[in-house]
Amino acid sequence: MERLTGTVRPGLTADLIVLDRDVTECPVADISDTRIELTLMGGRVVHDVHSSAVRAAVARLDGTAASPLPAAYAAVHGGRHGVCGHGGDRP
Repeated sequence: MERLTGTVRPGLTADLIVLDRDVTECPVADISDTRIELTLMGGRVVHDVHSSAVRAAVARLDGTAASPLPAAYAAVHGGRHGVCGHGGDRP
């Protein structure tokens, strides 16, 4: 594995993250605010903060975007959605 790991260069697989700041240079008090911008696992992008899917998910978590109740819930729950614990209108 030594010939495949330890170096970031074309042709090698990578597990790495890209942060929004250099944590070795920022004030210690700011380290906990660091955000992950990009994650690669096995050389493939598995998280990209700039993708539309991630932006939509963050907006939902922040409460800045409404997420409609999927129509499938009514079919799955037979109109008894509150029974499963998801609440009446939201998952």
